[in-house]
Amino acid sequence: MLIHQALDERAAEYGGHIALIDDNGPVTYSQLVSTADSYAAALVEAGVGPGCLVPVRITRSARMVTLLLAVLKTGAAYCPIDVKWPDERVRELLRLLRAPLFITDTPLAGAPCWTPPATPAPGPGPVLVDIGPDDPACVFFTSGSTGTPKGVVTPHRAVLRLFDSGPLAAFAPGRVLPQLAPVGWDACGLELWGMLSRGGTVVLPDEEHLLPDTLRELVERHGVNTLVLVASVVNLLVRLDPDCFGGIDLMFIGGERLAPEPVRTLLLSHPDTTVHNCYGPVESFAFATMHPIRPEDCDRPHGVPIGRPVPGTEVHLIDGELCVAGAGLAQGYLHDPERTAERFVTVDVQGVPTRVYRTGDRAERDAEGVLHFLGRADRQVKIRGYRVELGEVESHSADRAGVRDCVAVALPGRSGAYERLALAFTGEADPDRVRAELCERLPGHLVPDLVRRLDELPHNANGKVDHRAVTELLRVPAQERGRR
Repeated sequence: MLIHQALDERAAEYGGHIALIDDNGPVTYSQLVSTADSYAAALVEAGVGPGCLVPVRITRSARMVTLLLAVLKTGAAYCPIDVKWPDERVRELLRLLRAPLFITDTPLAGAPCWTPPATPAPGPGPVLVDIGPDDPACVFFTSGSTGTPKGVVTPHRAVLRLFDSGPLAAFAPGRVLPQLAPVGWDACGLELWGMLSRGGTVVLPDEEHLLPDTLRELVERHGVNTLVLVASVVNLLVRLDPDCFGGIDLMFIGGERLAPEPVRTLLLSHPDTTVHNCYGPVESFAFATMHPIRPEDCDRPHGVPIGRPVPGTEVHLIDGELCVAGAGLAQGYLHDPERTAERFVTVDVQGVPTRVYRTGDRAERDAEGVLHFLGRADRQVKIRGYRVELGEVESHSADRAGVRDCVAVALPGRSGAYERLALAFTGEADPDRVRAELCERLPGHLVPDLVRRLDELPHNANGKVDHRAVTELLRVPAQERGRR
């Protein structure tokens, strides 16, 4: 099964049901599929087809979803581009994609842009293409430790494996979900194709941040009853107003390690809401494991468990490292066979050669077979749900004029989860200028919230930069450092 085939089936079954809701009103399944067919015919005329990787930069809307579906209907794969990413970053991604055209309402000078008409001319019918479930459906770019973003090539089977059974099979007619994840995340694909392949409804709010009043309005106005959220957003909503989750009976929380106390408050305030803790790298689309959270899970020594594998997924612990296998695995990293060979390896599992993705996460499995997350084996961090390779931040910062040595660190907030990105450097550069230049090159989640110049970076006994000492220095406001 292919993603667009699943939507065609839903349109045949639930043609008059509401698929999407945005500020322009509702869109039925029949309207969504029909318009996507027309756009797909125009894209084929423009040279798009199987084997193409098509970047799409359209504001979150029903139009955006229709164009993503249209790309899939041509047999090509789409790459979502966030409208907030700076042009320099977008140009870098277009180069990496070797894109035949760039679907966008905001043309980029020198790029092969295609601005879709507001109303596409009716096509001759669905485009017929010869591709299979192992062919690419989407490419998601994530932070790369070498300074170059990594494109994760995800096939159709990796997406659809999640929704035939298990907790996400609850996505169905009557389920209403707001699409809240940044469009460049695999979680956005989960929200869209999970609901739409099962006959549910997706609401596309234009608000950038989810606050209690926004959530209440979504519930009251559109009947939202399902949420997929990152832990930092849950922490914020619980802190501001734990009652705002009224009307929500199914939640999936992922993206970063859960803080026990906000989760406990959520569960006790809404005992009839089913809440799942979800874990998974983009290299195994969206979620690899899940755990239905109970209040007593908040008292476990390693925090809330990450649970058991989701459908179509296997998890193996190899020397304490969590390795994922199964139908959810990506094809690998775009045009990067060396990095692909390093992270996607074949290992022996009970005598069977098995392809796995080495996550770099440490975990353990308890006597009941439940997985517990123990931390990272490298410097990759999650900040507000974004995956950040500190090495990428350092690589771009080191290129700035007047920066001699630099180190990036993640700063924890009140819940203990990482909430801010910080950069310390030596040299004569002005910190504000360094940050401004990084804003011109990097997406917002890779730009340090705090940039500070130091006379020297602290080192440990081995002569290496002491990251823990740097973190402690940066946690203290500059005006207070002299008082300690």
